[in-house]
This record gives sequence, C-alpha cells and structure tokens, in this order.
Amino acid sequence: TISRDNHDNPGINAEGAGTASSRHMQITRHSGSYGGTTMNYNVTMVCAEVKPLCKKGGVADVVTDLSKALNDAGSTVNVITYMNKDLNEGLPLNCLQSAGTVSVALNGGTEKFIVWKVDASGPHTVYVLENDTYANRTDDVYPAARADPQKYGRKYAAFSKAAAELILTRDEFREGKSVVHCHDYQAALTAACLKTDPRYDALRENRPAVVQTVHNLGYGPRCDAFQGVYDAAVLDFVGLASLFHINALEYFGKANFLKGGVVFADATNCVSERYAEEVTQPHFGGGLEGVMVKAQNEGKLFGITNGIDTSYVHFRPDGGVSLPYGRGYRVSDAKAANRRHLNDLLRQHQYKLLDSDKQTIGVVARLSHQKFDVLLAEQGAYMRQILEMGVNVLLNAENGDKTDPLHRIVEDLDGRYKNLIWLNKERPLRDSRGERLGFDAMAQLNFASSDFLLNPAVYEPCGLTQLIAMMFGTIPIVSATGGLRNTVIEHSAAHKKGNGFFIAPNTPDEMVRTVRRALHVAHPQGPHRKIITANCMGANHGWQTRLASYGELYDTALRNARA
Repeated sequence: TISRDNHDNPGINAEGAGTASSRHMQITRHSGSYGGTTMNYNVTMVCAEVKPLCKKGGVADVVTDLSKALNDAGSTVNVITYMNKDLNEGLPLNCLQSAGTVSVALNGGTEKFIVWKVDASGPHTVYVLENDTYANRTDDVYPAARADPQKYGRKYAAFSKAAAELILTRDEFREGKSVVHCHDYQAALTAACLKTDPRYDALRENRPAVVQTVHNLGYGPRCDAFQGVYDAAVLDFVGLASLFHINALEYFGKANFLKGGVVFADATNCVSERYAEEVTQPHFGGGLEGVMVKAQNEGKLFGITNGIDTSYVHFRPDGGVSLPYGRGYRVSDAKAANRRHLNDLLRQHQYKLLDSDKQTIGVVARLSHQKFDVLLAEQGAYMRQILEMGVNVLLNAENGDKTDPLHRIVEDLDGRYKNLIWLNKERPLRDSRGERLGFDAMAQLNFASSDFLLNPAVYEPCGLTQLIAMMFGTIPIVSATGGLRNTVIEHSAAHKKGNGFFIAPNTPDEMVRTVRRALHVAHPQGPHRKIITANCMGANHGWQTRLASYGELYDTALRNARA
C-alpha cells in the first residue's frame, strides 16, 4: 500500500500546491460535508466511459474518481452509460442485474433499451443501456478511424435520449437536490432532450439541474471531431428537428451536440480554471468561443481543475513499482530502484535498457497532434537535440495508426537512438504471471522511473499525467496552457515554491532550451532537486480539494433550473 498523504512525507514542503488546489477548501472524508456544509446532492453522471468497466482516456478517471469523492462526502451518485464492445469485454462474470427496460421515441418509431444495473462497480451505482442497434456489444465505444460518423451520431443521440427517458421515468434520479451531470459530446444531447420534454417542466421545483462538462473542445477555427458534429438529419431522428437553428444546435449547416449541451445546460464546467478562460478565445474555443462567452456572461461558465484519486493502490506487487514513495524513502533511492525494476522487465522483453548513469525524461501521451506537434516538429529534429543531451527518454505513446506521420517519426527515432525506449502495444510488457501490463500500469512505471515529465502540448484542457507524475517526485516540464498553468508552478531559486518548468513561448526552440535548463537546475547533485521534488509530492491534488467548487457549480445549476 502506498500512502500519498502529506503526513507520510515528513519534511516535505506542501507549498507546491497549484492555484487550483490552494484556493479550494479541504473536506473530511465520510463526513458528508465540504467546508462545513452538507454535500447531499443526488448526482447522475451521463458518460461514455467509467472505470473499471470501460476506460479509453481521462474521462473515465474523472467520472469514476469524482463520483467516489462525492459519494464519500455524503452525496448519492449514479452513472448512466451505454453498452459497447469495450464495456462488454470489461464486465466481470455475472455482474449484470436486470433493471427493466425503457422505451424511447426514435426515427418515427419506438426503440426499447434494456436497463442493466451493474453489481460491484464501486460505491456508485452504474446503469448500462443496451439496444441491438444503438448500444450493442459489438460496436466500439468511440468510432474507429474508418467508421461511419453518422452511425455514431445516431448512437450518441439515441443514448442521450434514452438516458433522459430513464431520468424522467425513475424517481431515484430526481429525488432531493438532483443534478444530471453530462460529460462531453457523447452525452451532450441529454440536456436538450430533458429541457424540451413537457414532463421536465411539469416537475417544477423538483426539476433536476443539468451540468455539462467540457473535457476537450479541440483547437483551431473548427474542431468537429471533438464536439460531435453530424448531419442535421440526426436531429429529426431523435425528435429535435425544431432545435436546428443558430441559437440552439445549428453549426455551419450541421448539428453540434456539444454546443447543444452548453446552450441547454443550467451550468457548464471546463476541466480547469485556465481552460475556462481559454475557451472564450479563438482557436481554444474550436469555433464555439461565442457560445462559451455567452455562458460566461450569464454566470453559467465554471472552471474546476480535475483532481486525482490519491487513495487507491496503484501497483501490482509483481508487475508495477517495486518501491513506495513515502515514509522512510528518499526519492532518489526510489527512482533508482524502480529503474532497476523496469530494466529487468525491459531485458525480459528484449527492449533497449535505461542507462542508470543518465537522467530520464518521461513522455506519456496519445500520439496526437495536440501532444506531439511541438515535440516532433521538423520531422523530429528538436527531439533529436533532446536525445543528444545525454539523457534517457522513456516514451509511452501510441495511436494505433502506423500510417500516421507522427508514428513514422517516432519509429525512425527509435531505430536511431539507443537511449530512446519506446513502450508500445506491439511489444507489451508482462508481469511475472504473464499478464499484460495495460497503458495505465506502463505509464505508472514511467512516472516512477523518470526524473522529469515532458509535455509541450499545443493546448491542454487539464492534464492528469502531470498530477500523477508529481506524486512520484517527477518534475514536469510543460507548456504554459490550460490545466498545466493551474497545477504547475515555475521553479525559482528565490521563493523555493516551484514544482516544475514552463515552456514559454511553446515553440520547439524554447522546448529544447527549457529541457536543457531543467536538467541543469534540477541536477541530482544540485541544491534545488530535493526542494522541487518535495514541492511536487507535497501538493495535494486529490478530488477532496475540488469538492467545494463542485458544490458551487451544482448549487448554481439548481438555482437556474428551479427558478
């Protein structure tokens, strides 16, 4: 068991907390309160993924860990999601309990959705909606590269309407201070389906509030892939054709699901304070900056930096980190031990090995333009400069598309440099029982073995990797954008409160200069290394520190819904 509480790290300076953590009040777990006020909300999360049933990215972490924190603080939490191939494969045996059916008006007819209640899914209850056409056990949770996008538009529209129908017809979702909390565009039509149904208005002062969380709007003048943009016919399919106008769901001649979520929600939340400011600006708003400005002017736009669950055990004894980061251990000893452990695994699987005499820079991210356009600029020329600084680079990155130019650049660098260790799906590491280590376990091995985490993202709504990495005393080198700005503090020898280094401006040249500066300033034998790592580990980014802000968000949404 690995303890993360500050009291388990004597002498650690806890002043490294970023702006998000420092201005939120602490709560006592299981107290049923935050800041002295009872957290007695009845929250229904509507989402595409939830741990441990289905996890494809950070949304599953946020939904699951926030739900756990809310539940610990005294709230009731339910989760509504849809059946898909990934979820079906992740279901434990005999865990589905029948919870009836729900009939949904779609495409001029009626579709019946089976409602499953999942046993042993955590402290919150998970409901899974299943339908042979729109929520089945063979389709992916998200569309593959060559999938028909309109098919998935219909799937997400059907899911949203089925979730709304379930909420409107089951009392347990509408009791007390009820909040329907929708995540990203896959669930975004839930707000419109609820608000345009006469049964919703008839509830009067018992109407559930609707909150829309924006996890990622994309970057640039238009970002259809991140917002759920489909042919307008999908609105007729789901019975919302009357909403195809500029003040509702219309977007450059198409239907934009996430726009509808923001327009019809009683409050909208972005996943960091900084990102909530950025989305009101061109490029960061992805074409929806005008909608976000309107929400801001109406007092409906919030920014709450994501937290992480610091209480659970991260590591398997035979496949993960071999030495804990807590009482009685120096970070340098833990890093050295875990590098040896990782090298043992690498040797068993015929990988290149980490040089124990070199500092290690970790990179953990999807192989996407958001994460790698700066790092791999000019066909990897700047990455080559970093590799030639006498460091190990430990890379966890993949996107499943070998034809992607980014994949080819990494493949070329991997062939040229023995100090680049690229961990990927094609050569998975396995523990002593022969079980494959998943992406999360591989990432945790990276954090535990690396001295630095490098993330020069073009934009970053929040970022969870820097929060997890800092628990291991791994120093972030990051772009000064989004949630990175809210959780990382630039190191300064004068005030000794910093926990990382900013790449500003976020250009390839400045990235190389910042990496070189970080390697020098935070050298293992230098005077600043212990201070910076202590600040990393002393910052508290647990979800408990975010609950006061979620109380404000939910209270605002309830006032707006029941006015």
